[in-house]
Amino acid sequence: MKKILIAINKFLSYFLSILLISFSFLVYVMHVVPKVFWIGNMSGRNFQNNFGSSLVDFFDFNYLTFFLFPFLPILGVILLLSVFIWIFYRHDRQVGRAGLRNTILSLLLTFVIFYLPMKASLMDYEIRFLREKRIDEIYADNVVKVNPRLEKEVQKIYQSLYYEGILKWREDPIAVVDYELEKGDLKYLSAVNNKLTLIATSSDQNTGFSQATVLLENKKTNVEIYLASYWDSDVQVWTVRRYKKLEK
Repeated sequence: MKKILIAINKFLSYFLSILLISFSFLVYVMHVVPKVFWIGNMSGRNFQNNFGSSLVDFFDFNYLTFFLFPFLPILGVILLLSVFIWIFYRHDRQVGRAGLRNTILSLLLTFVIFYLPMKASLMDYEIRFLREKRIDEIYADNVVKVNPRLEKEVQKIYQSLYYEGILKWREDPIAVVDYELEKGDLKYLSAVNNKLTLIATSSDQNTGFSQATVLLENKKTNVEIYLASYWDSDVQVWTVRRYKKLEK
């Protein structure tokens, strides 16, 4: 039994050490590499992600879904097993010390894997701010295109989800802007005192293309946010297309 526990502890030590070193190195890179190298390549008013900004995007969302949540139960079992071995075999110097080592490694790894998405979220905000600043420096009209992924096919998907009862709030331009300020592509424009006002809407009956303008006012900035709806239907599903900063 003792030999089996020693073998298990040895394997877990290697496993935890490799993960801890790998994720710690990513944390180190995020802190050391200047933010200007993370903003990607500029193409017109848009930016194409480089390796760094793609990495931040992954750790800001996909990491939680495809790694953290599935891995947490495994890490929990490893931690409980390590604590059990450490306490139950505390009088056996070799096995007890191995259990203590794995307990410490598990706790350190837990901290690092939770710290990574928080750091990535902060970096995502900083990257967006630097991109916005670069665009403002180059273009005098202060018009910034939002979400270069926005295409008619994406709008069609939103429309289908709306009909399934999933995205009902997208029929309201103000609700769409509020979502983007809280969780989406406009987070860096948000402040605690956001005031949203729908100031204009228009539709082209021939093309089915519609536009809406929402005014954002807060202590940080005043912004006109332009939304679009590409598909002709009884209820329009809106998506943020661009925005323009106004003089305060």
